[in-house]
Amino acid sequence: MSHQKSPRSHWPSYWRAAAGTLRALGLTLLLLSWSPTVLANDDRDLADFDHTRWTSRDGFPGQVTALAQTSDGYLWLATGQSLYRFDGVALEHYRPSDGRHLPRVSALAAHSDGSLWVGLRHGLARLRDGAVTTFGTAQGVPPGIPYDIKVDANGTVHAAVGDFLISGGEEGWRTLALEGSGGNPRVRSIFIDREGGTWVGGARLWHRPRGRSQFTVLADAVRGVTAIAQAADGRIWVAQSEPARIGPVALDGVVLDAGHELQYLSSAITFDHDGGLWAGTLGDGVRYAPAPTIPGTLRSAGFAGPDGLSGEFVGAVLTDREGNLWFGTNVGLDRFRQLDLVKVGFPSGAHNFALATDAEGAIWAGSINRHAVRLAGGSLAESSVPPPVTVAQRSRDGGVWLAGPHGIWKSQGERVARQLDLPDDIAATANIRALVEDGDGNLWASINGHGLYRWRGGAWQLIPPHGRLPSQRLPVRALVDRDGSPWFGYRDNLLVNVRAGRVRAWGPEEGLDVGHVTAMLFTGAHRWIGGTLGLSHFDGRNFVPMRLADGFRISGLHGLVETVTGELWLHGNDGVLRIDAQQIKQFLKDPTYRVRPKRLGPLEHLADDTMQLRPLPTTVAGDDGYVWIATSDGVRRVDPRQLADSEAAPSAHIVSIRGDDRPLQSMTSATFPPMTRSIGIAYTATGLKYPETLRFRYRLAGHEQEWHKSGTAREASYLGLSPGKYVFELAAAYGDGPWGQPATATFMMAPALHQTKAFMLLCAAVAGLMLWLAHKLRVRRLAMTLRGRLEERHHERERIARELHDTLLQSVQGLILRFQAASDSLPQDQPARQAIESALDQADQVMVEGRDRVRDLRVQEPQPGELLEALAAEGQELADEHQIRFRAVSQGQVGQVPGDVQEELFRIAREALLNAFRHAKANQVELEIDGNRDGVRLRIRDDGKGMPATVIQRQGRHGHWGLAGMHERAERIGAKFDVWSREGSGTEVEVYLPLRPHSARISPQAGWRALFRPWR
Repeated sequence: MSHQKSPRSHWPSYWRAAAGTLRALGLTLLLLSWSPTVLANDDRDLADFDHTRWTSRDGFPGQVTALAQTSDGYLWLATGQSLYRFDGVALEHYRPSDGRHLPRVSALAAHSDGSLWVGLRHGLARLRDGAVTTFGTAQGVPPGIPYDIKVDANGTVHAAVGDFLISGGEEGWRTLALEGSGGNPRVRSIFIDREGGTWVGGARLWHRPRGRSQFTVLADAVRGVTAIAQAADGRIWVAQSEPARIGPVALDGVVLDAGHELQYLSSAITFDHDGGLWAGTLGDGVRYAPAPTIPGTLRSAGFAGPDGLSGEFVGAVLTDREGNLWFGTNVGLDRFRQLDLVKVGFPSGAHNFALATDAEGAIWAGSINRHAVRLAGGSLAESSVPPPVTVAQRSRDGGVWLAGPHGIWKSQGERVARQLDLPDDIAATANIRALVEDGDGNLWASINGHGLYRWRGGAWQLIPPHGRLPSQRLPVRALVDRDGSPWFGYRDNLLVNVRAGRVRAWGPEEGLDVGHVTAMLFTGAHRWIGGTLGLSHFDGRNFVPMRLADGFRISGLHGLVETVTGELWLHGNDGVLRIDAQQIKQFLKDPTYRVRPKRLGPLEHLADDTMQLRPLPTTVAGDDGYVWIATSDGVRRVDPRQLADSEAAPSAHIVSIRGDDRPLQSMTSATFPPMTRSIGIAYTATGLKYPETLRFRYRLAGHEQEWHKSGTAREASYLGLSPGKYVFELAAAYGDGPWGQPATATFMMAPALHQTKAFMLLCAAVAGLMLWLAHKLRVRRLAMTLRGRLEERHHERERIARELHDTLLQSVQGLILRFQAASDSLPQDQPARQAIESALDQADQVMVEGRDRVRDLRVQEPQPGELLEALAAEGQELADEHQIRFRAVSQGQVGQVPGDVQEELFRIAREALLNAFRHAKANQVELEIDGNRDGVRLRIRDDGKGMPATVIQRQGRHGHWGLAGMHERAERIGAKFDVWSREGSGTEVEVYLPLRPHSARISPQAGWRALFRPWR
């Protein structure tokens, strides 16, 4: 915001004189009111539109004779060659699913059910879901060229064919009679108005209100009607060839306002979303009249070949759903796209606007050099409030306060009346910086160079300054909250509230840090305080500054509004920043959240006249939802709802799917033959307003999870897909806007014989069988090898036993006999004899142990399944030798025990039997075998002298290895070995072997590696 010098030197002398005169009139003018003067000075022109054209250089076929937009968003073009479809970027020569060619298309109409009606050279056709149905003379369609087609609210189709009007549909067609046509109405155009009435133009103009069955001809003055349209005020406009004119007509056919017309020959007219009239002329290009509802001379702007129009002979016009204007010319296609920020038709040359909206939705605008005006419903009226108007503020009763150095006015509806003079001691050139009406009806005025005043009790009162700094003598912004208390924003971080006579102020000490407080907004429970340096949320105690993402800043905030879509708009030096409701919610929840706004624009800069004040606020929102923005080049208007709609994600469409070099498949589902190597998917989106900003993402369900962001590319390719079902998903968005709902297409990749499940199962079965056979062969070979090794070991043990018996034991026995003979020759009392006898006893013990070892070597291991029999035989032999009772008991069925494991069990049990018979001094020894398919349990019990606990803990006596050996054997085969004994109570030895697969018995680490070990 610019700093001002003394205002006295900046106002012309005639303004000061006028101000003095007004003061002299005083109360006489206070009650005088004003009736508006309607203006025709609308400064909108074609510069507010962006123009694009497409011609043969862009692949377009030439002359476009008709246009239509179907519910899927596609733009359809009728040409002399055929029918075309346009998505804003690519033009497609359309062929129905049967591949037929549609030549010489002359008329188009979109039906609400999504189908398209087409006028052909010899009849009509309906396109729906790729299928075409034709209608000719057999169905009641007369011969001749279709000039126009329209569909009414009931879905009934009306067509101008040849020179006649027909009506019907798929059930059939009938020709309608037109009053006063003389049998040849020469029908060329049809129009369905907003009330559902039908208008027909041709030799005359006919009208049939909704619900009526007969058409009525209008006055004779309207002839040669080539096009019909309806203005925003409901008035019907027609284009005539007799004479060449474009103008409004009354229901009785009377030509209205003979001077209020365009003198051009036209066959295509329409009105845009803002009420502007567009006409395609036959030789003079496009004409645009921004305010055709205003009486008087109609002003229009032209756009023809030298300006960039594709051709000057315009035969078709269409306003699409996004507000774009499309024109078909003799050379190609043109689009006029209105900018999001529409320039308001205020008087030319007006500058530095003060804006406010009233309860009726009208916008009041005052400026420094034009009288204040009111714009309502497209009608602009000038008031008697003289310039300069430096502040405009909504009153509590729905009117608008307008103020400047000449006094204060207040509007009520379309009328305005002077209410107050400024204080007597105020200079005639003093400007009002801020104005607000509190809940008690008091009026507060911040007067530049003087301070803050309050009108109460019929007099002005000067309010003492609320700030301590010289710059805080008067507020620059004022606002009243819902309870009626006024708030004032000052320079240098000062915010003041006056409530019930109490004044409360907040400054830097309380956390306010926005610079000069130039913007305030109170919405429900939220208070937003903005200034030249930033924006903060104020909850009544704390100021929470809003931080923006990198690349954005808040500078010179002079306008702050909340829109009907829930967005927060900030108008400052960098234009308008938009913050959506979700980000506001996130910021209020987490103050550290960095907001990323969107920019609105392009937009002219703020008015920045260093010699004048900038009226605040620069942005206001009306009750009707429109937002009005003051700039250095007039006032711009924007509808946030329309803006949100234009940013809504466009509809994505999957155009075709192809495989290798096979023909395109345009269905949404397809099946490709076996061994298809590549898949190509063409896609698009119908975003006609901003097709250049469209971006896409896609993924192939069944093949990938992540989205591919393809940017502006419009085709996806996949190579080497496996057989199966796939779903292609496609989404589109405008720029950084939200992604739309995905469009999907399903296709199948048929498998070759070797890719079928049956073939794979067969291969798996064969492979499994081969592995099983290999496993069996390997196990058999391992068993044979093991058996051979066991036999070899047994033979070796027998050889060693024979050698020991025939050599060592026989030699030792011979020595014992010789020493015995020598001992017998000595006297009984000879000490040497006693020594020899003792040595012979030890030799006998050695012989016994030697024979035991030889016996061990010669013991025959039990055959598979004969463990009990082998142990029982061994125990009985020992029982006979030592004269001790023996009993063998078996319970259950012993499972399959591998041979090597069975041998180890046998040796553990035999060692336990030997210990029981030889060392336990028992009267009875018992062997018990308990088996099932899960395991084998062996128990050897005796009722002998038992063993000390220390012997069990140490696993044997010093120098004896029987118990330790049994432990080691049990551990080697994975068995559990336990000994229970008490001195004098006998001993029990238990071995439990859980049965496991044979491969695990061979080697704990063998596993499947043994299967693939080289055979030797």
